Amino acid sequence: MSKVSHLYRRGNTLYFRLSVPDRYRSILKVSEFTQSLRTQNRNVAIPAAYRLASEAKQLFLYINSLMTDNGHINEDLLSEALEAIEASEVAGKNKRTGDSLKTLLLKKKHSIVMDTLKERHEEELEAVRTKAKAEAYDKLTSITIIGASPSQQAPITEKPIESKAPLLRATYDEFVKSRTVADKKKFVTFGNLFIEKYLGNKKIDLVTQKEVNEFFILLTKVAGGRRGKSKDYLAHDLKKRVGLAEAEKNNDDELELMGVSTFNGTYIMAAKQFFKWLKLHYEEYAPLVSVEDIEYKEYGGLRKRRDNKQRALRVGKNINEVAVLMDCQPMIDFSKSFVDSHKFWLPMIGLFTGARVNEICQLNPQADILQDEKSGIWYFNLTDDNAGVGIEKSHKNKNSKRKVPIHSKLFGCGFSGYLDKVKGLGHTRIFDKFKPVLERASPNAEKFFSQHLKDVGLHDSKTKDKDGEGLHVVGMHSLRHTFMTETCRRLVAAGDTTAQAFSKIQPIVGHCESLVDENGKSLAVTAGYIDIDALTDLSENLKALQVVIETLDYGVVFPVTNT
Repeated sequence: MSKVSHLYRRGNTLYFRLSVPDRYRSILKVSEFTQSLRTQNRNVAIPAAYRLASEAKQLFLYINSLMTDNGHINEDLLSEALEAIEASEVAGKNKRTGDSLKTLLLKKKHSIVMDTLKERHEEELEAVRTKAKAEAYDKLTSITIIGASPSQQAPITEKPIESKAPLLRATYDEFVKSRTVADKKKFVTFGNLFIEKYLGNKKIDLVTQKEVNEFFILLTKVAGGRRGKSKDYLAHDLKKRVGLAEAEKNNDDELELMGVSTFNGTYIMAAKQFFKWLKLHYEEYAPLVSVEDIEYKEYGGLRKRRDNKQRALRVGKNINEVAVLMDCQPMIDFSKSFVDSHKFWLPMIGLFTGARVNEICQLNPQADILQDEKSGIWYFNLTDDNAGVGIEKSHKNKNSKRKVPIHSKLFGCGFSGYLDKVKGLGHTRIFDKFKPVLERASPNAEKFFSQHLKDVGLHDSKTKDKDGEGLHVVGMHSLRHTFMTETCRRLVAAGDTTAQAFSKIQPIVGHCESLVDENGKSLAVTAGYIDIDALTDLSENLKALQVVIETLDYGVVFPVTNT
């Protein structure tokens, strides 16, 4: 059976569906038009679908004529259209029911364009969108199907034909295989919770918008952070997790719920891509669902974007938390035994590079720890190349790929011996004892370090600043904050301004420098086309970075390894 544009079958009924182009969604506030054609006869449905498509596209063309290239309503065109439409209305050519979309837009022009009061401006825009949406649907649902008999126009009551749609699990697994490895962990997380722990393995055409909405409402009520990743918690279905979280919340006001970053960056992202993929590969069975209008706060989310921010360890005369972390009996014991020495080198490299924990753990000692031939400087080469056994390398962004000189303190504590030992054993991950999880190198390292913070009394998940945002010490990211804070402080003490200090550490920690020309115009786009390595001498660059890194001194006597 050949396919017809905008026509698909759901069960034993034929439907019309047309996607609304992105530029018109802010006006119509819908992502697509759908309408049951109330027939299973293709000869009847095809002309009806084409007629509906024609009506919708005329609507798009009219809206387009009133819009400028940047998507805003053109005031001059509105004025011209106003005169023409007012003339036609005087001649008695008004629409049969209510104001047309054209008239509505014209009547609202002053409140849309001229109103400077933010609250009222948004109310007026919403009124336009709501009315436009209603009118668009009115146009697309009030058509009488040409050539259809009364019986064909009535709801079908015959026994439904069994759906031939594939099962959700099978299509989702097919979808995940088509994704890049770097994103697969997020897709697996969404699929396991949405299918296995909530919806069940039903046929894809039976998934409803109500079920999708409920899933995301429940999602804002489950535990986040490390509690949300614990084995006992992950064993339960979604509704049971919500119940556990509510019970724990009654006994602990500090229980973390899922945050906005995870909600949007993992679950909304995965759902959006999956439903889009279904429409492309299983058009005749794809469910009529969307996550376009699902927002964290509106669905019950309570967390702020940064309420779990970690802070730097305190380094001062009265208190030195770096000393508490490293100059302690557990770390001394780790440093004396090669079997446990990875537990010592993990925080040491974090403290003296500011690198993210996964960047450290995915270092390949055979290829990523190098010595520059010209300057003799040793450095960590943080790239996506030369992935070790069992992992897929990844970096947060293109600026994260960088070269970081190795601080002399690491060599003073015996890093050369450790490196020679792991290279000799043929290890392709710098910490072979921290086993990968889902092709990611760092989960077990993060788990160890969080427990070590608890063991030495530094773990803090409750402290907040005056604005209620977190000032926590719960994991390796606190060492990244510590490196940046203390390096900047040393540079400022040596005579740099704060801005100069920030600029000097950006290439070390993988942050993008804000490039501007003499007129203050951004050069970020231009910089994206330039191969920096081709413009700069690697040795000279490493020398400059080494000078910055060597300013760092925590004032701590660190253990020295025996390897």
